[in-house]
Amino acid sequence: DKSNGERIEVDELGLGSVFGEISFLLSHRRGASIVASSSGLVFTIDGQALRHFCSLNPQLEERLWQSCGRRLAENLLAAKLESRHSRRQVRTLVNAMTITQIHRNSITSALLRPGLDRPIIILDGRVSYSCESTGRTEILEGPAILDPKP
Repeated sequence: DKSNGERIEVDELGLGSVFGEISFLLSHRRGASIVASSSGLVFTIDGQALRHFCSLNPQLEERLWQSCGRRLAENLLAAKLESRHSRRQVRTLVNAMTITQIHRNSITSALLRPGLDRPIIILDGRVSYSCESTGRTEILEGPAILDPKP
């Protein structure tokens, strides 16, 4: 909602969509409200019950983290690209991305190889990026976008 009470539509969710995963996994207050644009059926689950199911099924928690990561990446890119690309185009780009966990002091040069033409979304953590052509080093703290195009 804008400060004047006007609603801003960020996205339209459909069959099989998940929402609230960012708030649940990061234990943050929700950042959006859901308003139904038609009749439908919604499944809800209490946070404690979902935590219990996740403890019994690590694959469920992993899928929620993947959904959360994609949604965060989509939100970051949408904010950066909003004047040039629709939300649907941004979602297509994000869905083509690969989620990779990196570990402290690991070198991920394969992700940052020369000629890479896609942005890298750092969802969480701190990354040091050295550009071989300029010799410049940047430190990025997630959430952030590392865009290979100047």
